[in-house]
Parts: sequence; structure tokens; C-alpha cells
Amino acid sequence: LVMSDGGTIALDWVTNEHNQLLPPSSPIVIILHGIVGDSQSEYFYDFVRTLYAHKLQPVVMVARGCGGLSLTSPSLFAGSKPFDLYECVHHLQELYPGRKLLAIGYSLGAAALLQYVALCRYRRPSGLALAACISPPWCFKRTVEPTAVLALWSYFIAAPLKLHYLSHHATLRRLSDEYKTIHPWKVALAATVGDFDRLCYHTYHKYDRSSIAMAGDGESNKTRIVRGQRRYSSVLEYYHDTSPCNMVGDIDTPTVVFSAEDD
Repeated sequence: LVMSDGGTIALDWVTNEHNQLLPPSSPIVIILHGIVGDSQSEYFYDFVRTLYAHKLQPVVMVARGCGGLSLTSPSLFAGSKPFDLYECVHHLQELYPGRKLLAIGYSLGAAALLQYVALCRYRRPSGLALAACISPPWCFKRTVEPTAVLALWSYFIAAPLKLHYLSHHATLRRLSDEYKTIHPWKVALAATVGDFDRLCYHTYHKYDRSSIAMAGDGESNKTRIVRGQRRYSSVLEYYHDTSPCNMVGDIDTPTVVFSAEDD
């Protein structure tokens, strides 16, 4: 599914042994994976079978550059991409009119889902009957706090994140001069998620309520996203803008969040 800025996501559907979807009376559950995950992430397998057994039709939204997707725009999966979900929802509304849509997000996908339902309050309805968020990182600034536990966690999370970026580095450099300022060896040596984000924050599109709008597309009247083109001035600005704790009060879609007490 091609986004309005040229980026590409994928929709991976769960079917029965005959490659059939559930009937139209079954709600569709959009599932958002965690950081550099995809539809093959092991935490999905039993879960999607349970949903399917309860007559809920699962579909995993695979983010840009994940799950073997080629990059078609100079933009990777990041915390500042909640409106990819809007275009996914709009696509499903056109494909299956009148069918109830729900969404479940894990980890970074849960954070993006919370951002999405908060921002939609000021633009258009989210299109979701329910949002469920599992273990979202509430405040990204905590990522750079100098504690032993966070440093260890961040070290292990940074490894797949660096591999993901480096696998797309040549394409990103070809698509945008901005990525030519990021040296691969600096990415490889980044010890934590915070170190990685400090290298890359300036390549992310800044979204806010003044720079993002949803508009009709000429005569076709097809809804599209007009994305903000500003960039973040610092990694802390990026963290503030994308942290769910700073916008959770704006949510008007029915939403349930599951977080561990010691998370």
C-alpha cells in the first residue's frame, strides 16, 4: 500500500487453510508491530490465531522498510509516523465499507497508535471502534536517562535497530541528501537507542497540528494526507513530540492500554 508521500507499507492478512478471510460480519483488527518487527514476529502467532477463532479478522500492518519491504521514500519506520495508520484505515474503509475496524499496537506500534488517536481528534475521526495498546513507551526521554537498567535495555534494543538502518542506508542516501550526513560507522558504534536517535532525529518529518492536514484530492475527492515538511531541531524535541504521555488527554477514541506496573 503506497502512502501519499511515496512510502510503502504492507498488509498481511490471516486466513484459514483455504486462504479465505472471515465473512464481512467479522470486525477487522489492524495489528501494529513493535520496533523493526513485522508480521512474522513471534509474539503475534498465538495471538492472531486466538483473534481468528473468536471471529475477529486480523491483518498486520507492516511498517516502512520492515519485513523485507523495499524503501520507496527517504523515510524509515519511526515514532513520528502515526499517519501511515490513517491511510491504512482509510484504505480498509474503502475496501470494506461499513465493516467495523479495531487496532492493536505493541511497543513502538502502541505508541504510534496512541499518537494517532490523539491527533485524529483535531482533524477527522480515527475510523476505529476501539484501540488497544500493549506496553507502549510512555515517555521517550526516559530512553536517555543514565541508569544501569535502561542502558542494558537500550543496548539490546539498539542492535536490531542499527542492523535495520544499515540494511537500508544505501537506498536512503540515494533518495535523500540528508542521509549522506549520517556516517554508517557512527551508526554501527551507537551503544544505545538514544545514541542512534541523536544521529537520525534530523531526518524525521516533524508533525504537529499546524503542519498536518487532511484534504480532498482534486476532482476525485479522495482523502489524502498533507504531511508537515519541517524537521526536528533536537532529539529531545523529537522525543517530546512523539511521547504518548504528552497527548494522552486528547484521545476521544475508546482506548485501553496495558502496561506492566514496573515498566
